Amino acid sequence: SIDGNNMEVTAYSAIEARGGNIVINDGTVIENNIKRKYINRTVGGAAICAVGAAEISMNGGILQNNTSHRRGGAVYLENGAIFNMNGGTVKNNKTEPDTDSDSVYGGGAFYVRDAELNITGGSIVNNAATLYRGNGGGIYNSSYGTTRITEGYISGNTANLSGNGIYHSSKEGTAAVFEIGGGTNVEDDIYLSSDNAYKYSKITSKLQSNIKFTVGDNSYDRVIAEGS
Repeated sequence: SIDGNNMEVTAYSAIEARGGNIVINDGTVIENNIKRKYINRTVGGAAICAVGAAEISMNGGILQNNTSHRRGGAVYLENGAIFNMNGGTVKNNKTEPDTDSDSVYGGGAFYVRDAELNITGGSIVNNAATLYRGNGGGIYNSSYGTTRITEGYISGNTANLSGNGIYHSSKEGTAAVFEIGGGTNVEDDIYLSSDNAYKYSKITSKLQSNIKFTVGDNSYDRVIAEGS
């Protein structure tokens, strides 16, 4: 157990991974960590901040009740980091209110920037992006992120602005990837921010449950999803 005891920390997460491999198995609990900003661009991830050549494999365990400013209440991924969620639960984490003019971020559970999030199992439930303009109650997949989901349960997440379950951003000139398929059960909506047809989401295999997409910037002839 790594328990932050709700003490506010400004510079570090419970786990700071800059390389190597970390495996999280059943019995692990990372909870009650609070990561505040101390400069405007502080990254998030109160439980785990993974940057560069770090790879995290979550096979079980719980990440819960963690709070971060702006990006990733529980987990922040950047610059090539990889997070493989095969099991376990990420719940009751949040990004807290912020009235900064540049606070259009979120990701109550995960924030993915120029990194990779692969979900093949587990649950992401009851997380929140409560920022002033918070997006992605469960997952915020940034304009440079890659998120692939083939199994798992995503439910009860909330966003103050858009994408209660997942917010997929894809600005012009960037290469964000969002793929979903198989036995994934997403009860919350998935928000697609870009109106570019070639930035659509991809369905990689036959879906076994209903998936709800919410779209912004509606345009004629827009492709929402393509695949099986």
